[in-house]
Amino acid sequence: MAFCPKCNATIKHTDIKCDACGYDFPDDSSSARSGFAFSGLADFSLMIGGIAAGLGCLGAIIQGVGAAIAGLYWDAFFVAPITFFICFAMLVVFVRIQKV
Repeated sequence: MAFCPKCNATIKHTDIKCDACGYDFPDDSSSARSGFAFSGLADFSLMIGGIAAGLGCLGAIIQGVGAAIAGLYWDAFFVAPITFFICFAMLVVFVRIQKV
């Protein structure tokens, strides 16, 4: 249930005007987002972060295989998988928050 901010009458969520007082609700869809978080530089930073996280995943796989071949089992079966999953989690976040 929603209420009119002017007269406190009960309204529907889909109403664009209050039936009781005639208050015209502002259209939120027309307002453009602004600021650094929505700038081109922020989009570029997300892209670079996604590339770095992907390269981190690839590096962790290569490091794990190399460590296993060299007999460094702690690095191969503990450090490399943890590094991979941390980089993969960052990659998922970077990809999800980019603009479609």
